[in-house]
Amino acid sequence: MATESGRPRARTSLDYWPVVVNVIENGHDLAEIEDVLAANEVALSRGPKFVTIRDFRAHNQQVTALQRKRLAQWQDDNWKLIQARCLGVANIMPSPVVRGVLRAVFWMSTPPTREEVFDTTEQAVAAAYRWAKEANLLIPSGFTPERLTADLLANKI
Repeated sequence: MATESGRPRARTSLDYWPVVVNVIENGHDLAEIEDVLAANEVALSRGPKFVTIRDFRAHNQQVTALQRKRLAQWQDDNWKLIQARCLGVANIMPSPVVRGVLRAVFWMSTPPTREEVFDTTEQAVAAAYRWAKEANLLIPSGFTPERLTADLLANKI
């Protein structure tokens, strides 16, 4: 279900490569999740390595059982590629309760790549760019952490 501006409530941007940005908002449907997964498959096949930011600032609902099942299936189907290509996922999750739950889930069931949960956009973007720099990924000069942070905070993605 699209927002009033016509943007999907679940979407992916590869415009900040090697940083992949997933924005997930309340009210998304399975078709939008499928579009996000398809875009992430493009990232996985694109090479070389990359990092991901998942922006959950506007998402405070549980996903449906069908969406959970599909997300788990996609992760299982792409496990080896995720391990090989994605250096880490920086999740933006303002809720301390949900951050705690996610950390517990990651502790109990190790994801295919590094997953960290941050309470602010600035922290998540800084971590993602740090991981990219540590891996010597080529970051175009115009793609700064400040620009990505500003674009996320202004809901431009």
